[in-house]
Amino acid sequence: MIMMIGEALMDIKEGKAYVGGSSLNSAVAASRLGGESFYMGKISEDDFGKQIVNHLVDNFVFFEPEFCNAKEKTMYAETTISKEGNAEYEFVYKNTATFSLSKEELEKYFYENKEVGCVVIGSISLMLDPLGEVIENFVVNMDEKIKLVIDPNVRTGFDIDMKDYRSRLLRLSKRSNLVKLSEEDLSLLFPEFTKEEAIQQFMDTGLDNLIITLGASGSTWLTNNGKTYIQEAIKGKVVDTIGCGDTFLGAVVTALDKIDYFRPERKNMKLDGHSIKQILNYATKAASYNCTKSGCNPPNEKDLKFEI
Repeated sequence: MIMMIGEALMDIKEGKAYVGGSSLNSAVAASRLGGESFYMGKISEDDFGKQIVNHLVDNFVFFEPEFCNAKEKTMYAETTISKEGNAEYEFVYKNTATFSLSKEELEKYFYENKEVGCVVIGSISLMLDPLGEVIENFVVNMDEKIKLVIDPNVRTGFDIDMKDYRSRLLRLSKRSNLVKLSEEDLSLLFPEFTKEEAIQQFMDTGLDNLIITLGASGSTWLTNNGKTYIQEAIKGKVVDTIGCGDTFLGAVVTALDKIDYFRPERKNMKLDGHSIKQILNYATKAASYNCTKSGCNPPNEKDLKFEI
């Protein structure tokens, strides 16, 4: 099972509310593509929270029922779309349900799920303390047989020092098996560095796999043995980019699960070039499909199958 620890929220676009949140979106994408995913996060008892729970149920994503009655309100983002289809967000997040998750709750309910082979973290829930600190401390102490995947998914508009977040990410990369960054993430985290210098910061931690998504220029996968694999973007109609990166990541972890990368007995498994190329192509197709829809709306397995 793949567990996403993080936020669920509502994206408000042109007066219409869409269920979202980086962690939740990736969990939905993984489930739709045939993976077994679990969303670990607090959900409000308000009307938005009810929509979020229904969305999880409709998409066959596992979740903890005890976490669905938070008194705090649901986080939401006012979303605007540029002429190019790129999404920009203004978050209302203070004192919301996502950030009420405690260390004790996370530990208790995580260890009740014995089948977890991979944990995915990142975005707002990892950026902002005290929840970010709770998540960091938890994953660095979890069983080393459980793979760790990080999607920083950097967002602006929060009262934080970006250098603190990048320090956290570099610390966690030492424990991680895979990190996915967008080109924009790199520029926000390392404004004083070139892209190549920023990438090297992550590779110097001993990270096994690093994916850089480049929007219309495709994506690149780097490994710790010096190999680089390039995937071209798929040209097509773009309605908006909401959830495209989340869908890409959901497809990556689903494909890795399908080749048994997350099995405990394969703790030291190295990915071969053929598998990496197939996974990149698969994730690119999934993200491209999502971009043709409004809001985060990943493909189903009948729309897109993974073949190794």
